[in-house]
Amino acid sequence: MAFHDAGGGCQLPIAKVGELSKAFKAADLNRDGCVSMSELVATLTRLGVNQEVAQRAAHAADFNGDGNIEWSEFTASCLPMSKELFAIALQTAFANLDRNFDGTLDRQEIMSLVENGTIDPKHMPASKTVDEMIAELDADKNGRISFQEFYNYFINADAAS
Repeated sequence: MAFHDAGGGCQLPIAKVGELSKAFKAADLNRDGCVSMSELVATLTRLGVNQEVAQRAAHAADFNGDGNIEWSEFTASCLPMSKELFAIALQTAFANLDRNFDGTLDRQEIMSLVENGTIDPKHMPASKTVDEMIAELDADKNGRISFQEFYNYFINADAAS
């Protein structure tokens, strides 16, 4: 997921606003419209985060130091984490796709993804060929997809839509 705007700044994709809104409301245990540091710590620990880490996260999210995390502080705190988690997911996906462990995806690896149904048809229009996929992903046009090309393609996918 990319966070962007035409001026080079950052925007939260509209699809993510609902998810963050639900998370914010769930963390706002007393329903006062903001999340206290203790509410955020309680929510994070309930989700399995170590108490000390949860406290540091809550402190970091309270940008203005007033003891409460307002909606803007909450979303601003979640953006880097979302992008970092997405990057980790991309690394894992790439490693799973790289069947010969050479650090790149070749035509045969892409073809096997299509043939064995790893790519859901809704993400792979019937009219798109393996060669077209490679052409979209292969920025340096060497016929192989590096992790950086894979990463850049997907991290910037929202910019293209």
